[in-house]
Amino acid sequence: MLPIRVLDQSETVLGTGISGSDGRYTVQGLPPGIRNIVVSAAGFQPPSGITLLPGESLLDVNFILVANPGILTGTVIDANTNAPLVGVNVVVRNLLGVIVSSGFSNVDGRYTIQNLTSGQYTVSLMSVTTRSA
Repeated sequence: MLPIRVLDQSETVLGTGISGSDGRYTVQGLPPGIRNIVVSAAGFQPPSGITLLPGESLLDVNFILVANPGILTGTVIDANTNAPLVGVNVVVRNLLGVIVSSGFSNVDGRYTIQNLTSGQYTVSLMSVTTRSA
């Protein structure tokens, strides 16, 4: 069950409704004018709204909600010294082993991998070290 809001061009709420368990909703008694229908849900990106023109009535207007992309964050530290490790390549793979994203740890050892879709992943670390002669 999701909240439905109908706004005017100044974004004043003119009507509200709640979708049923089947996703259907009705908002009645709206004054004439250009109206925007907005639906939202926690954890989802807001879909594009629908604009109603004066006197227009629409049936079966559907909204598709897309889950917000996930973010993976963490800190890479040396197991012996607990010091942060800089420049470690953090690789994220799906369950098939395909690399879906990667990033590097910063000066504090922290990394952020953004825009992950919902799912299960494995994370591996690759450190590039050089030695001087």
